[in-house]
Amino acid sequence: MSTSPSPSFPATSEAVRSAGATITTPAETGSTNADLLAAAPEQQHGSVLATLHQTAGRGRLDRTWTAPAGETLAASVLVRADLDDHDRGWLPLVAGAAMRDAIASVLPAGADVVVKWPNDVQVAGDKVCGILCQVAADGSVVVGAGVNLTIPADRLPTPTSTSLLLAGAVDDAPALADAVLSAFVRSVLEAVAGLVTGGPAAETVRSHVRAACGTIGRRIRLELPDGTVEEADATGIDDAGRITIRDQAGRTRGVAVGDVTHLRYAHDGMTAEPPPERVVARLRPHARRLVRPAVFVVLVTAAGGFGFGVFQAQLAWLNAVVALVVVVLVVFGGAVPLFRWMSERYVVTTRRLVVVNGLGTRTRRELLHSRGYDVTVRRRGLQGLFRSGDVLVFPGDDPAVVLADVPHADLVVAVLHDLVEAYEARRRHREPDWDEIVGGPDRPPWGDVRA
Repeated sequence: MSTSPSPSFPATSEAVRSAGATITTPAETGSTNADLLAAAPEQQHGSVLATLHQTAGRGRLDRTWTAPAGETLAASVLVRADLDDHDRGWLPLVAGAAMRDAIASVLPAGADVVVKWPNDVQVAGDKVCGILCQVAADGSVVVGAGVNLTIPADRLPTPTSTSLLLAGAVDDAPALADAVLSAFVRSVLEAVAGLVTGGPAAETVRSHVRAACGTIGRRIRLELPDGTVEEADATGIDDAGRITIRDQAGRTRGVAVGDVTHLRYAHDGMTAEPPPERVVARLRPHARRLVRPAVFVVLVTAAGGFGFGVFQAQLAWLNAVVALVVVVLVVFGGAVPLFRWMSERYVVTTRRLVVVNGLGTRTRRELLHSRGYDVTVRRRGLQGLFRSGDVLVFPGDDPAVVLADVPHADLVVAVLHDLVEAYEARRRHREPDWDEIVGGPDRPPWGDVRA
């Protein structure tokens, strides 16, 4: 390693140290993966080695990773967790999904950021990041990542590469590196914790990996290790983390190792790719939920105002009790329901359905329309009167996703149906009319749909 001044990663350092691990940031090194593999027995789970100048990096299938000095991030994270072989096989996919989220966080809203199975991250179809996982001598796993930060177009390593700068990021290389790496480390460690916990927590991690994978629903060219090449439709990711494909004879199987290329459907000389991902609607539960808490707060404050001050001087402490009771009732009867309502958010885009729950600690689930799913609406009580309802989305074998008490529930169901059908149309080599899907002449336009 070089002894020249090291780059600064303040946000990443905070994330790593909060996990009880250490971070090393050499100014230059041959390979962050090789360095961390050698040091693994003495390092804690979550330890990181990162640099902006890597001279001998390697990628999947032993490819060379070209990394111009000061314009790329090379980083490795040590994972030492009680994972069985099944869950350990998901680590490369988890890393790809975590990096996809980290990169999306520094790009303009609506940027088309996806994972090409198993873990290449692409922006608008061009590669911006590669992931390589290697097992250390002590059984821990080193998760390595290389990200193109500020490489200009004339110095990109391949014609199908891009950089965060070209994709719309605005910071310099050190700031981008720190922002991406800190988010990546947190996401990887959270996902690993979910896999270790198992049950619903692990299924949430796997569902997120599937949602982030842009290969699902695509026609692909698959090159196998024995040199065999075939074209097929990618239909999903199975429980072992393999990409499932349907070949031209209609047979379905899982593939564990292979080089995937996304193909474009052709139609009358035009590509049938959808336009860049855009938001169709942002939803919350119906605001009717807030009526009862609002009435409760009004009544409590009115009663408290009437009761406050009625006691004599010798019983003045009772006034303080009344005030305290009013505050407690307002918090639990008014503020808590408000925060709970604000914590539920649903976003429909031309590519995916995103369900976010929580304010401080958030859980996020994404469903790709290309995977296909069944959707229906359930109404109870006054929901029919207000045209709201619970939209139930059934994504195959995964647990159902519930969009609770959303306004205009029938419209939401209709648009989700049409978005799924649009991807089915791509499979049938027919160009979908995206403008008609998200707002045709017989359907009211929608953006922010609220009560």
